[in-house]
Amino acid sequence: MPPPGQPRPGPQHPPPAPPGAVPARPLRQPAGRAEPRPRHWLILGSFLLLVLLPSLLWAAYLWLRAEDQYVSTVGFSVRKEESTPAIDLLGGLAPLAGSGGSALDTDILYEYIRSQDMVERIDATLDLRARFSRAWPHDFVFAFDPDDHVEDLTDYWQRQVKVLYD
Repeated sequence: MPPPGQPRPGPQHPPPAPPGAVPARPLRQPAGRAEPRPRHWLILGSFLLLVLLPSLLWAAYLWLRAEDQYVSTVGFSVRKEESTPAIDLLGGLAPLAGSGGSALDTDILYEYIRSQDMVERIDATLDLRARFSRAWPHDFVFAFDPDDHVEDLTDYWQRQVKVLYD
C-alpha cells in the first residue's frame, strides 16, 4: 500500500464528467507523410506523355510554324424561276410536299462548287495552287503541297470550302 496522499498504482481513470457533457475520447495520432507509390509515378508519367507533351508540341507548332488563316463568307440564294398561279388550290401545297425544283438546283450547285472542274477553272484563272501553297514547306500541316496532283488540290479545296444549306 502506498503512503497516504500518494496515488495508487494501476490504471488511472479520468475524473467523472459532469452530467450532460460529451465524454472525451483519446485523439489519434495524425497519419505519417504519404510517399508516392509506383502506380502514382506511372499515372504521372502517362499524363505527361499522353496529355501534356502532345499539347505542348501542338501549341509550339501553331505558335511557331503555322501561318495565319483568314475566313471569308459568300452567300446567295437559289430560287425557282416559274411560279404557280394563285388560283390553283394545290399550288400552295406543292413546296410542302417537296416537289419544287429549287432543291434540285441547290444540289447541282453544291456538287459543282465542290467539283474538280470548278477547281481547275479557278486554278487557271487565279492560280489557286500558288495561293494554297504559299506557306509550304514552312507550314507542312495546313498548307498545300504545290507538287501534288489536281485530285489532291480538289480534296484540299473541299476541306477549305464549306457549302451550307440554309
